[in-house]
Amino acid sequence: MRADIRPGQTLFYRVPLDWGQQFFATAELGSSAKGDDYVSNALVLSLDNPALGHVADETVGYSGKQATLALGPQRPVAHENRTSYNEATSGMRFAGWYYLSATLSPELAAEYGDGPVPLTLRVNVLNAAKAGPGYDGDPGPFAVTPDDRRTAEKGSSGARAAEEAERGDAMRLVATAGIGTGTVLLLGLGAWTLIARRTAA
Repeated sequence: MRADIRPGQTLFYRVPLDWGQQFFATAELGSSAKGDDYVSNALVLSLDNPALGHVADETVGYSGKQATLALGPQRPVAHENRTSYNEATSGMRFAGWYYLSATLSPELAAEYGDGPVPLTLRVNVLNAAKAGPGYDGDPGPFAVTPDDRRTAEKGSSGARAAEEAERGDAMRLVATAGIGTGTVLLLGLGAWTLIARRTAA
């Protein structure tokens, strides 16, 4: 998936992960001819679980040349992960929509200007889905439903996503303080769909 990201901007995405599945993502910043100063922690990739709990993050520096960053593969989604003292493992204890954010440091603007930098994001969902732990009641957002899969497979438009969210359907949008308003985009990724919300700092 190709996108443009500006210094100080964060792009938000979501992808459904069922029981037994693993998340793996790579991000690539394109080169720039405007400078060559090194900026540490130029790009940050961060993953949150369906409860919006932090799972993991990685950073990469930038010096005007192509820079690549990998996040994962994470632990397979499993109920028993809840007992781990490791944040990256315990964070993968729910099935449901996981949230990926890509943030470009505002420090890049001083050397490279505040124009967009090309970003290529690749997300892989590994392993076939397995049976879950068997909740006594409705698991709510902690599941990947048939509607989630159908929505991901067909790839609704942004307007359609907003309509479904208002009806309380499977398209549950991120509602975190500080995210602000933005355009919701659905981006096809094989049989899965990423949902992106863009905001600028």
